[in-house]
Amino acid sequence: MIQFTPDSLYHQLEEACNMRKTIVSANDNLALSNYIGNLYRALVCMGDSSIDLSRHQIFGGKGKYRTAIKKLNIYSDRMLENYVLNQSFHKQFLQDVIPDIEDEMMWFCPLTFPKEDEFSKDDFFDILYQFMRQFGVDELFDYFYKNGHIYSSQIGQTDHNIGFIIYNPINHDTDIFIRNLGYNFTSLNTVVHEFGHGYDLNQLHGNSEEYNHYYYTSFYGEVFSRLFERLFFHYCIENNIHGDTVRDHLIDFEDLNHGFLLGAYIFSLLDPDFLLNDDYLDCDVDTIVKKVKNYFTKNADIAGVLESLSEFDFAEIYSYAYGDILSLFLSEDALKNGLQGEEIRSFLEHRTSVFQKEFLEEHGYSSERYAELYRKEVQLIKK
Repeated sequence: MIQFTPDSLYHQLEEACNMRKTIVSANDNLALSNYIGNLYRALVCMGDSSIDLSRHQIFGGKGKYRTAIKKLNIYSDRMLENYVLNQSFHKQFLQDVIPDIEDEMMWFCPLTFPKEDEFSKDDFFDILYQFMRQFGVDELFDYFYKNGHIYSSQIGQTDHNIGFIIYNPINHDTDIFIRNLGYNFTSLNTVVHEFGHGYDLNQLHGNSEEYNHYYYTSFYGEVFSRLFERLFFHYCIENNIHGDTVRDHLIDFEDLNHGFLLGAYIFSLLDPDFLLNDDYLDCDVDTIVKKVKNYFTKNADIAGVLESLSEFDFAEIYSYAYGDILSLFLSEDALKNGLQGEEIRSFLEHRTSVFQKEFLEEHGYSSERYAELYRKEVQLIKK
């Protein structure tokens, strides 16, 4: 049931282009154009090198392109303005949690490249279905799998990308892509991560405006993908499934999250006008280092942190940083109450809005509690 050819994607592209002929709202136009652009990129990843990524193909003409860009700029400005309003909160929270994380990370340094275990096809899917069943999402996963919504792509969207998802906010089509999917732990974990996105988007019940708010103004787009990874690591270790390999991948997971937290902290040190004027988009790593180096010890490898991130993208870095932070808090609720717990339901209602520090404060999501939960998670590595 894994798709190795892009045939059905061409049909979806044709349907999406037909939808575009009838839409009138600016939000529908932006949402659908984003999906069509993602479809084209997915076709490239599946091996079609003849795809034309022109503005006309993606947006349907100059007029719709201008409308989409105008709407996109409104959302981008809203996200940045909200960030600046909360910049001191982000800075303080990250400043508090990073030292506690680094104290714990000393236990499992130096880092090694994770082991790679191979599975039979039956074992691969048995592990997936058993995990999904524990959290009551096996029927949704079964739908994705049996209806051909999981693809093995030839390449990722970037050099470092090994999985991605595309979603049509008009008719709610969802497709998962895993680069060179094989029956090994990396692919297994990547399926779980991308399915977390699929589960998340399946819970969106609003219109394209809600989706655009979520996609362009929220920092919470990576929470469920990270949450599913955390739950999967816990499930594997508790059930003695390839324990050494899982621990290696959990260490790699923690190291990657640490990099995004550091990247987010570096951004929190920048002058607000430097962000609001989009100056950071046109500068190099050395410029950023000069602006923030006085906040670090002399031997801190600030440039190395920035260069280790796949892209120096403000929104992406904060999405992954808060994906780490919120997923750790929500994992505690999920392990006790499943995905229907009160905290997860509250997050589902909140996640499409711009960042509000009051949401974290009301739920007791403090830096102290984060550090406590992080220490508990590290115990999984020590088992």
